[in-house]
Amino acid sequence: MSVCDVFAGFSKGKLRLTEVNECMTLRVECQGRIWKCLVDSGCDSNIIFAHVMEELEGDKETNPGIIQEIGNQIAKVKGSMILRLSVGGIKMKEACFHCLDGTHDRYDMIIGSEFLRENKFIVCPNENVIKIPDGEGIIWLFLTENGVLCR
Repeated sequence: MSVCDVFAGFSKGKLRLTEVNECMTLRVECQGRIWKCLVDSGCDSNIIFAHVMEELEGDKETNPGIIQEIGNQIAKVKGSMILRLSVGGIKMKEACFHCLDGTHDRYDMIIGSEFLRENKFIVCPNENVIKIPDGEGIIWLFLTENGVLCR
């Protein structure tokens, strides 16, 4: 399987969640750079592609292995690193991202169910909204066509 086949939990099908934003892609910030990110609640792992790992600073573990996802699809892992993302200007908790060789033409990383649970994301694809509890209420982030989140 090619890394370019990786799409929504490693399934090869095309998904269209809403008319505004196919597959809930958004822009996240990490280390002062903006990255395109796929939100995939069906993927257990958080994933970055090799070009992202090369450009980011921090401890990088080289621990080759595999991850297995929906339909027993397998992808080779190059390594991993701990990242702290900002989503809609809100700093998220640190999370481990596994690195896959190659690139993807539509996004730089995938945030999976582990990240979504840890950061208490409520993903509402029909409304193009991500809700994040902040202790005092819920922050609503509205997703635009180009993946920018607005409050």
